[in-house]
Amino acid sequence: MHKTSKERLFISALVALPVVLLLTAEMGLRLSGFAETRRNILKPIENKDGWVGVNPEYPGRYFRGFLPAVAFTPFRSPKPADGIRVVVLGGSSTAGFPYQWYHGFPAFLEQRLTDSYPDRPLEVINLGMTAVNSYTLWDLSRHVSAMDPDLVVVYAGHNEFYGAFGAGTT
Repeated sequence: MHKTSKERLFISALVALPVVLLLTAEMGLRLSGFAETRRNILKPIENKDGWVGVNPEYPGRYFRGFLPAVAFTPFRSPKPADGIRVVVLGGSSTAGFPYQWYHGFPAFLEQRLTDSYPDRPLEVINLGMTAVNSYTLWDLSRHVSAMDPDLVVVYAGHNEFYGAFGAGTT
C-alpha cells in the first residue's frame, strides 16, 4: 500500500508539531531569562579576576521549596598549567554534614594533598550538596569535565531512594 503525498505530509506535520512547540517554548523561556540564576553552575567571584565559584542558586534546579547550601570553594579559571585540580561530588556527607564544609573529608583531602605536593598549586573543589543522588551527579558530570580535573572523587549512594529524582520523591 502506497501512501499519498497528503498522508506523508500529515504524518510529517504530526511528528514535527510537538517538537516545534517544545523548541519554541524552550527558546522563549531562555530569551525571557527564566531560571537564569540556576542555569550556570559556576559564577565569577566579585573583585577577583580569574576566579570562579559554585553558584549558590544552582541546586535550585533539583529542588522545590528547598535550596541546599553549597561549599564556597573558589578556584582559578582556567586551571594553572602545573596545578592539581580535584573535584569532589556527593551528598551531605561530602558537603561536610554534620560539620561545616571546612571540616568535611574534602578539606582533609586538600590538606593531605597539599602536604604531599607542596610545590604545586592545588585545588579541591567541593561540589557536595544535600540530598543529591546519581541523577544529579550525572547532570553535574558535564560541568565537572569542563573544569579540567585531574581527579574526581565520588562519595554517593545513600541518597538513591530519597535524593533528587529518587524513587521516594514526589
